[in-house]
Amino acid sequence: MIESRLPEFIYQGKSIPDILSLYEAELRKGEDFESIAHATALRSYNDLISDRQFLRIVRRTFENLYKVLDETLPDLHYCIDGRRKSLISTERKLCKLLNDKQSLDLFRDAFAYRILVFGEDTNSSPELVSKLYHTANAIIQFFVDKGLILCEADEPSNTMAEDAPERSKLFIPEKSEISSSYLYGVKDYVFSPKKNGYQSLHITFRSPTKGYCFEIQLRTFGMHLEAVDGTAEHGRYKDLKYPKITFDKTRVHIPGYGLSNGKVYDFIGLEEPLVLTHRVKTF
Repeated sequence: MIESRLPEFIYQGKSIPDILSLYEAELRKGEDFESIAHATALRSYNDLISDRQFLRIVRRTFENLYKVLDETLPDLHYCIDGRRKSLISTERKLCKLLNDKQSLDLFRDAFAYRILVFGEDTNSSPELVSKLYHTANAIIQFFVDKGLILCEADEPSNTMAEDAPERSKLFIPEKSEISSSYLYGVKDYVFSPKKNGYQSLHITFRSPTKGYCFEIQLRTFGMHLEAVDGTAEHGRYKDLKYPKITFDKTRVHIPGYGLSNGKVYDFIGLEEPLVLTHRVKTF
């Protein structure tokens, strides 16, 4: 079992890139394959979050996407949130992949965006789910036209059985409405929900020049509520799936991170995702 040594470098580092550089250098002292692979993945993550040009491109592209959705789906009400994965979440995922003997190339969501589609009420309906699929197809077409590569998606995992009684509580379409041209690149948990009731569409794109990836998740507002406060609650899912990393918050001395009256304020992306963009259209 691989255990993370990240906390000791959190205490030493002066910034997220500094922590990553220190940790990477220590891992490269090891001669085993896991340590070298781990170090290489941290270097890639460090390069990615430090690439200001790529970040500007991603932000600009999503501003254009907002305009495209407004023009092609004028009646759609939605929210777009973008985030950079926190250092803690990144390390937990890398350790999970290493312990499962999986390729670290599967780590593709350092940057991720979530699009919530709103209806007249919080519950999913045939019309709203059809809008969700329509939105996904429009987004894929937009990014493909921009020259980005739609990555092949894995099959949905831990899905709900066809005869599971919990299915009656969800709206599940009779078939996926993702365009046949793009089916290979969409992990469709709307049509194939997880056992815990989680529903969402997951799509990953790769930059043809940089090789960097980012993920987009699309869900209705009702699906989102289930994912953050229901049986599919994401925090519970992460705690069950990924190894925990604990550290003494009082020993962290990095500008933009601190404690006040027992509350953590994290503006650097150490524990909490770093917000990249937030756009809303509700009327």
